[in-house]
Amino acid sequence: MLPGLQKIAVVGAGAVGGYYGARLAQHGLDLHFLLRSDFDVVARDGWKIHSVDGDFDLPPNQMHVYRRAQQMPVVDLVVVALKTTSNDQFQSLIGPLVGEKTRILTLQNGLGNEQLLAELFGGQRVLGGLAFTCINRTGPGQIRHTDHGLIRLGCYEPGQDSDAAAIADLFNRSQIRCELLACVTGDGRN
Repeated sequence: MLPGLQKIAVVGAGAVGGYYGARLAQHGLDLHFLLRSDFDVVARDGWKIHSVDGDFDLPPNQMHVYRRAQQMPVVDLVVVALKTTSNDQFQSLIGPLVGEKTRILTLQNGLGNEQLLAELFGGQRVLGGLAFTCINRTGPGQIRHTDHGLIRLGCYEPGQDSDAAAIADLFNRSQIRCELLACVTGDGRN
């Protein structure tokens, strides 16, 4: 594991970000969720997860929730699960969370997410991920995970293989199946 990889932020805590973040928090990691519409409910009641891998509740005292990125601490890992229509907000939503050793993992649909993150924050800290899951929000603070859940991830630039492996291990130890991919270079080569 990366030294000190304990403090994790989820930016885009809808169904995908909420589920994966809640699983990480369930396994003892320090999770910080950036929320919009679900803020009041999650701050009061926590997350309610109905999952094929086992239902669980994550009470509010086992995580941190915020309305604004500027209120959040610098973290070791930022998991980006925003809709790509919000990519123009990367700087304002992710920038306040990034320190010298922060890694950024995007679990977004679409193309070019890693490249944009690399341009803003440096390719050496960016990882790309694919989430193969059937999941949806059923209400404020409520997520139903009906099938799959595998994440495949790899670094954006060569030389960060150990970071990617540590993050994959972190997910696997938190009941999230994760496979490591070869790094995808910034010039499009695998």
